[in-house]
Amino acid sequence: GIPAAAPVCAGVAASSPMAEAELKVELPSDICSALSEEKVSTVLGAVSGVAKIALKCPTLVVTCAGPDAAQTCPALQERLLRPTSALRGALLSAATEKAPILNVA
Repeated sequence: GIPAAAPVCAGVAASSPMAEAELKVELPSDICSALSEEKVSTVLGAVSGVAKIALKCPTLVVTCAGPDAAQTCPALQERLLRPTSALRGALLSAATEKAPILNVA
């Protein structure tokens, strides 16, 4: 189980086996406008526990789901905010189209 003192993302029911947690990450406006939910899901789709992605510039809203949402959500948020994180780098390169984008016709 999750200790009661554990920091929990807003709105997580710790008792629920399929808990959901939400994280919000502020993105630079030029980066955010260059991104689409499709590009973000290409980057974050490989991350376990990511259930939904919403791009509401300048904010990226990610919903984590699963029994470990209370752990995975803050960890994911930390990775998205850390400038040296490979995940943030992938997001930025998706915005600048330097990364190979999947499903290009």
